[in-house]
Amino acid sequence: MKKKIRWGILALLSLVPMFPSTIHAANNSSVTFTANVNGYGQIYQMNDDGTNIHAVRSNTFNEEEATVSPDKSMIAFVSNMDGDNDIYVMDADGSNLKKVTDNNVPDFAPAWSPDGKKIAFLTTTDGYNTTKLWITDIDGSNPINATPKWSTVSSGDRPIRLYDIAFSPDGLKLAITTGYNVDLAIVNIDGTGYVNFSDELIGQWHHVHKPQWSKDGSKILFSYETSEADVPGQEGDVMIATVKPDGTGYQEIYRTQKLEIGPAFYSPDENQIIFTQTVPGENYETDWNYTRQIFKMNADGTNLQQLTNPPTNVLWVDDWK
Repeated sequence: MKKKIRWGILALLSLVPMFPSTIHAANNSSVTFTANVNGYGQIYQMNDDGTNIHAVRSNTFNEEEATVSPDKSMIAFVSNMDGDNDIYVMDADGSNLKKVTDNNVPDFAPAWSPDGKKIAFLTTTDGYNTTKLWITDIDGSNPINATPKWSTVSSGDRPIRLYDIAFSPDGLKLAITTGYNVDLAIVNIDGTGYVNFSDELIGQWHHVHKPQWSKDGSKILFSYETSEADVPGQEGDVMIATVKPDGTGYQEIYRTQKLEIGPAFYSPDENQIIFTQTVPGENYETDWNYTRQIFKMNADGTNLQQLTNPPTNVLWVDDWK
């Protein structure tokens, strides 16, 4: 599901409330995800075996794209509680809410710096056709425009499109998804040194989801879809793979045929991977009826397990810490 239409998907899906309304503190190792609850994106967590599903916050507006700080004490996320999408932070138990961005344009895709002192995020003014990358202190002060240089990203008059970002472990580089085909690329945190290697790795038509660096910075984990997976009712290949930051060493971990696959995340010890993919419903052949569910597997692609089941409707996994 392309980031540019994530905000509209909640209006397309219906869901009977199926999660408890109580608020719980984050677990020592929790999977954080966005669920569709009564048409609203809501931040949830669960144990890594699929138990103890609970809301971090419960509201009647969209709260999505939660990312846990490196020390697990805070969560950054996107909310439209004030009418447009802004970045917020809160304590891991959902308390002590603070606003990071406050403007009249949509902000999205927050990402913590490795030291937990800064947050990178994206902003747009024209429906995701043109986006800018900013890095700011967690209180919203000292913003730095780190948008990749125009000459290296755009083609002709095509505007810059950015969808997701992830800091390298040393904090010096960002893995980003960008461009019309949602490519995987690397850029320095000041916007220089842009390198796009998706076309050479996985072909011209693809859609790469939010990347994640390994702890030692030696590889980048990502999921992606072929173009066929964007056609309503038509399944295409969906994959999870890793690649070195220089674009070499591509290794496919998982491949199947589904309508969609979501972002993939390592477990804290990097021995497992968690992600979402579509599960057909009863009337799938005629009505294109499906839900998104959470799956877990070993880091080598073996021992695939489904952790959630209908009527749970997960939109995407956001983090695993």
